[in-house]
Amino acid sequence: MNAFDESRQARKWPRLSRRSATVFAGLVAGALAPGLAGAEESPPSAVEWLARADIAREQAYAAPDPQRRAEALVSSAEMLSWAKGQVFLPGGGVASIDYETRLAEARQAVEKAGDSRDDLLDRLARLPGIDRGREGGRQKVVQRSGDPDSINIRFEGGAPAIVYARTQFPAPLRLRVRDEAGNILCNEERVRGRVLCRWRPLSRQSVVVDTITPNGGNAGAISIFTN
Repeated sequence: MNAFDESRQARKWPRLSRRSATVFAGLVAGALAPGLAGAEESPPSAVEWLARADIAREQAYAAPDPQRRAEALVSSAEMLSWAKGQVFLPGGGVASIDYETRLAEARQAVEKAGDSRDDLLDRLARLPGIDRGREGGRQKVVQRSGDPDSINIRFEGGAPAIVYARTQFPAPLRLRVRDEAGNILCNEERVRGRVLCRWRPLSRQSVVVDTITPNGGNAGAISIFTN
């Protein structure tokens, strides 16, 4: 887990209400693999939140009681929002996070909830929107031989910005991110062509992303992912 994930989880973790914490514990206890379930002392990583959100959703639809289903779907939406800081799984795969659909499911279920309806709606209202990272959502760009080695990307402010690049063939790759004034926000190089840049713009920010193959290495096509 990276630095901004740790700081985000540290801020989010105390916000769980007593009811939310109870629902959360009831949904995931015993359902997770031992490696996940045994680490309750510290906030889970973003990838763990993804797994927990899916488990909560599955159990919600298995529950015959509309009240329990609504609470479980709201908890699932909350967990999913906490995972939004990281969209890349180990190995560089892009996690499938259909956040808007999950929020819509939760809101529909809450309409059928009983006494806790207002409380559940309030919890949903406090969740962040999907407009995080790149304006317009996640993006994948493939640079092939002869293509420009720079692309322009605009990120939302106040949320983690992530750019991940990987080469088709194992080869050194440098990933450099510059703002409009030419300031270097990130300049990372890896020998086997898997490079990740993270930062947090304070406001909306346009950047130039450069992919550089040192010494003219045979990297093949270069895939660039954003959150």
